[in-house]
Amino acid sequence: MRSKRGIKGDRGSMRIKIDMAKAFDRFDWNFLHIILINIGFNNDWCKKIMQCISTIFAAVLINGSPDTFFNPSRGLRQGDPLSLYLFLFCMEALSGTLIHAEELGSISGIKICKDAPSINHLLFADDCMVFCKANKAEARNLKDILNIFGDTSGQLINFNNYRDFFSKNTDPSSSSG
Repeated sequence: MRSKRGIKGDRGSMRIKIDMAKAFDRFDWNFLHIILINIGFNNDWCKKIMQCISTIFAAVLINGSPDTFFNPSRGLRQGDPLSLYLFLFCMEALSGTLIHAEELGSISGIKICKDAPSINHLLFADDCMVFCKANKAEARNLKDILNIFGDTSGQLINFNNYRDFFSKNTDPSSSSG
């Protein structure tokens, strides 16, 4: 993205690092169950996984003592070896959505060289970096995709805390606002 590579007349590319607030704590269990079924796990296995994550009790410590215990209705336990894999399965749904959006022409990835495949996102544990053309239409499409993912998965995309980067050949009017 630091070079001026691209198709002649290209208006530039942007990279956006997305911040998901309390990523592990917010995943909706129904969403997770649907993802597991879609990946190909049989129903008995899915029931066992759901039992592992849904039969817990938690309490908030107040002045060092636990308050009333409650049963959470969403989220994955950080530190549980199973949670990392379940989180990755859920993020696979976002990955598939972004790939499908590029196939439909809603967003465009970037290429590191002329013959390379297009890349429209990279996932690093609970961080997501998305690449697309630096224009208002693709930015709006990306925001819609992230809102839909957030609504269905329970994730809270923090639109006030993101980092963006624009390629050198980006029109300055495209990168403002």
